[in-house]
Amino acid sequence: MRFPPPVMMAAAGYMLGRNECEASRDECGSGRDARPCGRATAQNGYREEYRYLVGYVCELKKLYQSVSADAASRNGTNYPPPPEGFVASIQARISSFRFFGAGEAAPSLEKRSYSSRFQKNQTRYIWFEYTLRHISPGRRIDYAGVCDWYHLGSSKNTRIGSTPFYFHILPEWEFSHYAQGTGWSEAGKWTPGTYAVLIFIEGEFAARRTFEVF
Repeated sequence: MRFPPPVMMAAAGYMLGRNECEASRDECGSGRDARPCGRATAQNGYREEYRYLVGYVCELKKLYQSVSADAASRNGTNYPPPPEGFVASIQARISSFRFFGAGEAAPSLEKRSYSSRFQKNQTRYIWFEYTLRHISPGRRIDYAGVCDWYHLGSSKNTRIGSTPFYFHILPEWEFSHYAQGTGWSEAGKWTPGTYAVLIFIEGEFAARRTFEVF
């Protein structure tokens, strides 16, 4: 079975969502007999559309994983991991994923200097920070994740650490930040090269970024 490229699948999802939005707008009425939907109704509509979108993305990820696993078992073809960014289990998306250097404790947000390249003799800890965007859930959501750190080599990638983490989303939050770092108390101990950080939330692949130590 052949499936369309991811871009076409995403375009189909956009058109489906657009058609449903048009239908919802028509239900509000038009002309002289139009009735205002109200802010609460609009917000509920946005929530439902967002849940629908997250569910749609989740199904696409499952389909991609199924197809790629089938291709690997049939002819040994290996495909990249599923598209990142959406975390269906907590109905959120990762809008930012970046790195900064620091000591054993992370500085406040306004004092962080972000980069993807770090000088060996000046670097102690390298921290990642991701930002989740989501509709305020109306209830506290606790979730668990795992962060895998890899040193990428020309012939072999070496996992240098795997750290579980636990965080939460409060009922009124529309975005949230999480940061975690690894390294040494003294600078100069990082091996030069390219590194990758993979984030899994509730067992679901969420995002991957790389940085360089030189």
